[in-house]
Amino acid sequence: MEKNGAEITFTRFSPKSSQTGMFCELCAVSVPNEASFQAHLRGQKHVRNVEKQNDWNKKARSSVYVGGIKKLPAAELSLADYFGKFGNVKKITIDKTMKCYAIVELEDEEVVNKILTEKQHKIDGVCVKVKPREVKAYVKPQPKQLEASIKEPVLSETLWKEIQDTKDVNSQILLLQEKSQLSPNDLHLRNLLCELVQSALQEAFPGCLIKQFGSSINGFGVHACDLDLHFEYEEVHPDILQELSPRDKEEMKSGTYSNDTTSAISASDVLLAVAEIIKQCIPDCHKIKAVLSARLPVVRFYHKSSDMRCDISLSNHLAVHNTKYLRFCWQLYPNFRPLVFVVRAWMKHWELAGGVHTNGPRLNNYAVTLLVLFYLQNTQQMPSLANMVKKHQGQKVLINGWDCTFPTSVSNFRRGLHSSSPIVELLANFFTFYAEVEFSNVVLDLRSAGIVQVSEFLTEKSFVVVKCNHPSNSNTQASVNGGPSSESKAQTFKIGSLNVRDPFELTHNVAANVNEKQMKLFTKCIRNAALASKMKLYRTKPQSSEAAWGLLNLFVNHHNKHTDASESDANSIEQRFNIKKPTNTANAGNWCDLAAGVVVVVFRDIFAMSINSVDMEDTAEQLQPSAVTYSREDCGEELQNCSSPCNKDFDRAGASESRKRPASPTDCGFCKRAKMLLSSPSSADISSSNILTISLPYTAECTATQRLWEGRRKARRNLVKSGKSDLLQLEIEVSKMLLSDKSMDTSVTRESINHSFSEDLMNTTVSSIGSADTTAVFAFTLRLELVDENTLGVTLIATSKNSDFITFYHHIKSFLPGFVIKCSKQCDI
Repeated sequence: MEKNGAEITFTRFSPKSSQTGMFCELCAVSVPNEASFQAHLRGQKHVRNVEKQNDWNKKARSSVYVGGIKKLPAAELSLADYFGKFGNVKKITIDKTMKCYAIVELEDEEVVNKILTEKQHKIDGVCVKVKPREVKAYVKPQPKQLEASIKEPVLSETLWKEIQDTKDVNSQILLLQEKSQLSPNDLHLRNLLCELVQSALQEAFPGCLIKQFGSSINGFGVHACDLDLHFEYEEVHPDILQELSPRDKEEMKSGTYSNDTTSAISASDVLLAVAEIIKQCIPDCHKIKAVLSARLPVVRFYHKSSDMRCDISLSNHLAVHNTKYLRFCWQLYPNFRPLVFVVRAWMKHWELAGGVHTNGPRLNNYAVTLLVLFYLQNTQQMPSLANMVKKHQGQKVLINGWDCTFPTSVSNFRRGLHSSSPIVELLANFFTFYAEVEFSNVVLDLRSAGIVQVSEFLTEKSFVVVKCNHPSNSNTQASVNGGPSSESKAQTFKIGSLNVRDPFELTHNVAANVNEKQMKLFTKCIRNAALASKMKLYRTKPQSSEAAWGLLNLFVNHHNKHTDASESDANSIEQRFNIKKPTNTANAGNWCDLAAGVVVVVFRDIFAMSINSVDMEDTAEQLQPSAVTYSREDCGEELQNCSSPCNKDFDRAGASESRKRPASPTDCGFCKRAKMLLSSPSSADISSSNILTISLPYTAECTATQRLWEGRRKARRNLVKSGKSDLLQLEIEVSKMLLSDKSMDTSVTRESINHSFSEDLMNTTVSSIGSADTTAVFAFTLRLELVDENTLGVTLIATSKNSDFITFYHHIKSFLPGFVIKCSKQCDI
C-alpha cells in the first residue's frame, strides 16, 4: 500500500494472539479493522510520519558512505573540499567514536551518480572507499521517558528471597537497610571523586572548598544515589577572571583584580567555567552540562567508572546545614533511619518517589525523608524543630537570612522522648497516619510539626516571608512576620497538590512539583498500604515458604496480584509452592500422602474440576466432581407453601440477568435452598475416611469450567451467619452457592421458576451445574511430590498463558496451605 509516494507496510496479528486487526509499522499503532486502518492512513500523525520517511529516504539517496578516513588530516575540511568539486555539499557527518568513516550528504542524486562513476577516490594522498549510502527504514525516535521506564525492580529477586526467609518483620526491615545503604567502598569512592573535583578546580579557584551534602553523608544514601557537592570559593585566578568578567581591560592586563570584581561575577558564568574545567581536567566524565534553569543551578556530569551522577551547586549552605540536621535526627532517634529506607523503597516501587531528573512530578528523596520525620514528630517519637530551638542555649545560626539554629548535643534531648516503638509498628502506623490526612487542604509544617489548614496558612503573615539578602551582618535576621526591610526580597510559599514546608527555608514547598494526578496515586497507594499493614500476612509468617509476607506484603498489588512486579514468576507457565507439615502433628508417617489427598479433594469438590489421574488410571472416575442430588422431597412444605415476599424477590432475581442475590438467613426454606441448590449431606463432614490417600509422586490433568475462586469471601460470610461452620463442608457450600448464582443468572427464567423449577432445578447436581457450560476456562497439570518428609510440593503447569489461570494460582497459593493444615488438625492426620 502506498501513501504520498512512500511504501507503508502493515502486518496482521498472528492467529495465536488475542488481539485482532491491523498494525501500521511506520507509526507503531494497532487498529481493529480495515476501515479504521484507512482512517489512520488519512490522519495527521501518519501523514507526518510519511513525510519524515520520504525526507529520510531522499537524504539517504543523496548521500555517500566514505570509509578509510582515519589518516586524513582535518578530515571534515578535506572531505568538503574534495566532494565540493562534484557538487554542493550540504552536510558531513563523521563517526564520533573511531572516526573511521563519514556520511557526506550532497545536493541531489545526480551529484551522487557522478561521484560513483569514479572508480577510485584519493583525498590528500589517502585512498578512500566511496559507496552508496545504505537506505534503511525510518525509525521513529523513542522518547526519553520510554528509556527511563526500563528499570530494574526496587527489590531484586535475590533480595526478595532473603527478605522472605527472615524470621520476623523487624529483621526484614533491618535487612533491607543493610542491603540498600552505602557500603564503605561506596563512601570511599565518593570521597575520592570529591577530592578529584577539588584538585581540578584549585588552580582556577585558589583555596576553593568542595563539600559533600545530601544522601551521601546524611546516613540515608543508597547504592547509585547521586553525589551532591557544595562548591565555595573566595578567589579567582586572573586568567579565569578575564574570561568571566572582561569589563576592565587595564585591570586585567596588570594582573590585579579586586574583591568587587570577583563578587560581580554571575553564578551562571562560574558554573559554566566549572563545567569546562571538568570537561578538560577530569578524565572518565561524560554528559557534562550546566543546568542553569533549575531552581538551584548546578553543574551535572556522570562518572563512567563508578556509574555515578554528580551535581555541583554553588554556595549551597542551606543544603549543607540541612544535611547536618537530618543526621542529628536519626542519631537522636535510631529507628528514624531504617524507617526512611523502607518508605523510600516502597515509594520508589509504586513510582511515587525517585530522582527529580527522571521522574517528573514524583517526590524527591528529601521530601520523602521529611514526610517520615513529620510523622515521627506527630507521634511524639521525636521533638519538633521549634521545641528544639526553644531549649537550645547556643549561638544562633543564620544562613541566607533564614534561622537555621538547631542543637548538636543528642544526649540533652533523648530523655524527653516517648518510648521507642518497634519498627514494625512504626511502619504500619506511618501508612495509617497519612491515610487520614486530607493533603489537598493542609500544609505540613516541618518546623512546628503542625498540620495547618491552607485557608489559615494563606491568612498568616508567614505565607509571604521576607528574608535578608546579606546574612553576613550578624544583626540581620529573617523577618518571618513579614516586617519591612530596605534590603529584602519577598518570597511566596507555593501552594500545590501536596504541601510540605521546609524546616529552615520557610518559603520552600519541597513537594511543589507533585501534580494532582500523581497525588491521587499517592493517596491510593498510602491507603492500600494502610490496609495491607493490618493483614495477618504483614505480621505473621505463613506456612508457605514462597508467600509474600511481612514487609513484602506492602510491595504486592492485592487488587491485581498477577500483574505485580514482585510476583515475577506469575507470567511463566509453571507455578510452584510448598505446604509444610505442622510441628505438633501426631501422625508423621504418611502426613504428606494424606495432605495430597486433601489437595485433590479441594480441586475436585470445592472448585468443581474434572481430574484425570495420569499415574492411577483405575481411580480416574473416582476423582470426578462429586454428585450430590437435591430431591423434591427435601423441599417438602417449603415448595408448596412458599408465598412470602422473599419468594417474590427471588422470582425477580431469577428474571434479571445481571443481579445476583446470595442466600440470606431471612429467606424462607424454599428460597434459601433454591439459592444454594444443594442441601448439606452428612457424608461430606470432615473425617479421615473422606480424605483420599495419594501415593506420591502424583500427576493429574485438571480442567476448570467455572470461576469458583471469585466471590468466595462474601458467600462464605453469608453461610457462616446462617450456621455453617464445618471447614470442608463450608467451602463446598460456598461453591454450591456460587454455582447457583451462575445457573440462575444464565438459564433460569420467570417462566421456568413458575412451571418446572421443582422438577429440573431440584434434581441438579454439582457435576451438572459445573458442566452446564462445557467450555473450559483453563486446563493445567497438577503435580504433587515429596520435597522432604515434612513438606509437600504442589506444582501447577498451565497448557498456555491464561489470565484466569494466573488469578486462580494466586488464590490457591494463598488459600490451600492454611486449609490443608486446618483439615489435617481437624481430621487428626
